Amino acid sequence: MAARSGVVCACALALASPVYSQTDTTRAVKVTAEGLAYATPDVAFIDLVAKYTSDTMRVAREGNRKALETLLDALRKAGVEGKDIRTKPLGTHMSREESYAHLDGLAPRLPATHETDVTVVRVAVEGVTLPHLEKAWKVVDAAVGAGAQLVRETSSYASIRDEMKTFLLLGIREGSALEKTAVQDGLLKAGRLALTCAEAAGVTIAKAPRRSEVARAKFEPVGMERNCCQDMDVEDLGQLGKVKCRVEVTSVYDITGP
Repeated sequence: MAARSGVVCACALALASPVYSQTDTTRAVKVTAEGLAYATPDVAFIDLVAKYTSDTMRVAREGNRKALETLLDALRKAGVEGKDIRTKPLGTHMSREESYAHLDGLAPRLPATHETDVTVVRVAVEGVTLPHLEKAWKVVDAAVGAGAQLVRETSSYASIRDEMKTFLLLGIREGSALEKTAVQDGLLKAGRLALTCAEAAGVTIAKAPRRSEVARAKFEPVGMERNCCQDMDVEDLGQLGKVKCRVEVTSVYDITGP
């Protein structure tokens, strides 16, 4: 198993030359670290597709409207509340089907044009954790039975059921507390990294950063992606099935001497 460190070390202080801001002459150490935090998932997000293909745009749109109604009705009967369903129309797309009849000596015909109207439906199912996926499978069965397709669908429904991680995403409803913990972790790592850089350069730095910037948090399940063990963070070990919050923290420490 290959593992990579959970700290992204980007030290902006070269060992022999301090860094100066373009707007002032204060010497500083600038470091970037990755903060991580984990929590048990409490919701599963399932991405579905309702679509209809026809020779005309009008028929395609009407067909997709009915397909979407059928899907939403099936989801409601499966116990999914309206607040847990989000729809996103992708519009109508045209495709052309080329004819190769002339290669067999038959009279060629003009390419056929098809219109496909597509709507993506994301369903949130609460109370789903690994390995307890029964509620999620109930929703999936109802959706597939209503004619919906699963996003990133493979060759067969049976293979998808064995590879549920290809379309089912575990997450958490409210991530603010988890994000706060990840930011604190990133700040601590940045502080340790700044001290390491300062010691290597033979300088001392302020105890607190002059400023810190936090990039937008990213939430992702641990161990749900294909070949996940090939690029897992060291911190991910022992956290399979959890939701990870990842934030990038950049801190600037003033050099106080010598």
